[in-house]
Amino acid sequence: MSPAEKIPVSKETYNQILDLRAPGETLDETLARLVERIKKQRLTDDIEEVMAKGEFVELDCDIADKNPTLENCPTVGIGLNLMEV
Repeated sequence: MSPAEKIPVSKETYNQILDLRAPGETLDETLARLVERIKKQRLTDDIEEVMAKGEFVELDCDIADKNPTLENCPTVGIGLNLMEV
C-alpha cells in the first residue's frame, strides 16, 4: 500500500507506535487497530455518561419489532446490552 499522505511524528512517538505493534503487524494495521480501540472507548464513555445522567429515549415498539436485535420491546432499555458493541 502506498502512503496517501506523510504524517510527521517525532522519533519518540514513532518508537512508541513500534512498541505497540503486534508481531507481524504493519504500521498501518497498528494505527487502524488503535483508532478502532479509541472509537470503541469513546462510545463506551458516551454510553456511561448517558447512563450516569439517566437520560433515556423511549423506543417505539414498531421499530423494535423490525430489528431482530431488540428483544421484548417493553424492556428494550433494560435488556439491551450496549457495552458489547
